[in-house]
Amino acid sequence: MSVKLTAAQKAEIENKRLDALDRKRTKANQRLEKESLKSSIDKKRGGASKRPATSSEIMLINDNAENLEQYGEKYIDTGAGFLLSANQKRYKPKEAAPEEILDTDLCDDCGLPFENSYLRKHYGALVCDDCKDDEKYPLMTLSEVKTEYLLNDNMLKRDPPLRFILKKNPHNPSWGEMKLFLLPQVEARALQIHESWEKLEELKKERESKRVQRQQKLFDKKLQKLKQEVRARNYKVAASSQHEHDYSKVEHIKGDLYRKTCECGVSVEYEEF
Repeated sequence: MSVKLTAAQKAEIENKRLDALDRKRTKANQRLEKESLKSSIDKKRGGASKRPATSSEIMLINDNAENLEQYGEKYIDTGAGFLLSANQKRYKPKEAAPEEILDTDLCDDCGLPFENSYLRKHYGALVCDDCKDDEKYPLMTLSEVKTEYLLNDNMLKRDPPLRFILKKNPHNPSWGEMKLFLLPQVEARALQIHESWEKLEELKKERESKRVQRQQKLFDKKLQKLKQEVRARNYKVAASSQHEHDYSKVEHIKGDLYRKTCECGVSVEYEEF
């Protein structure tokens, strides 16, 4: 499972890498200084000639210069004991954008002036953070808005469209994000669409009645299908088993009148002459 690094962690890793390179360059410079000092002493004594420089060596342009060059690549002396490439910049984490300062306005609840607040930032509501009450300004999901106030997507997108925030579903984070609307704004849009709460209630009752009728029709259809299946099953059972009556039980009723009865319950009355 991969771990996502934050900007501060990435910056720390990058700075450590640069510090390691700087330490390596410092050691190389110290070695070159010693070799240069030794070479100058050898020249004064008429000693061996200077060895050829390698590609990793850095040559000083002049003793007091802050800019160094390594075969065409320029370096900057930081004054801290190491060199920094002129084209190399230290990685810094991106700073968060400063919070937007809005014009001072009066809170609709307390009437006091304020600038920024949670409800103003996300919903454009003129309510300060001190007056933000979850009972007075609750948030509603999109499904609740559609069920309770009968507002569809097109109604919510009417000018001006209702603002919302996205949050992960608390029941299952793998599900889609939830759209949360501000209740007072939803109620204002519902009144704008349905004109009054009475009409909204009538519309809700009408939809509920239609829903009950649809469920009743669906139930009747399933019941009718079940009855047909039972009849067909009984017919198959009756057709597969043929019964022959056995009138072994005979009863004398009166005179020449008798009754014979089968085990299945069928009885027949007859006369004997």
